[in-house]
Amino acid sequence: MSVIRRSVLSGIFLSAFFAAFPAVYARELIFPGATAFNPGGFTGIAISNTGPESAVVSIALISADGVLAGAQGITNPQEVTLAAGQQFASLISDLFKVSPGDYWIRVQTTKQFVTGYCIFGAKPELLDGFGPAQVSTDQVLPSFQDGGDSRTQIRVVNPSPTAGASVRIEFLSAKGLVLGSQSAALQPQQQFAPDSSGIAEANSISHIRIVSDVPVAAAEAA
Repeated sequence: MSVIRRSVLSGIFLSAFFAAFPAVYARELIFPGATAFNPGGFTGIAISNTGPESAVVSIALISADGVLAGAQGITNPQEVTLAAGQQFASLISDLFKVSPGDYWIRVQTTKQFVTGYCIFGAKPELLDGFGPAQVSTDQVLPSFQDGGDSRTQIRVVNPSPTAGASVRIEFLSAKGLVLGSQSAALQPQQQFAPDSSGIAEANSISHIRIVSDVPVAAAEAA
């Protein structure tokens, strides 16, 4: 993940970058673990329309068991219209007044030239963040740590609203040796948190490979 610094004013993130996220432009953006990586702090999302025309953007907050997060009086998904070149940014807690939990975010848009990122942290002076996740049947999360006081958190999402997914997670050493693995059967829109605690050589894990029979999305955070 890239570390960025931002000012926060009334829940709106101002546009001052110290590090950039690789831009992903698509009509659907998936953010696994959007609220799970920082349960004690705050999480925000920013969506930018870089195209020459306005775009309608739908932002949905989905629980780990695959259903839209709900509470009395909230609208989910939330819909915003972005003019050409406009950015929308908000704290997740301002968009969705729901109980804290392990949620992920699906962003859908009417135009191709839309991108975004999530940021989180305990202090507004130093935040961590990530862009939209790759959706694939074979992918690698390149940085993993499990030792001392630090353990990388992982979230894997089946973004399909209709199809289940069979997923295998391999925990690999720097030399590519499989130190351990986990399998999961994910229902449509379900989110899964792999766990390395049962692996004998967990402190030797370097990276993770995720293989599935249908495309899934994954993200990691220290």
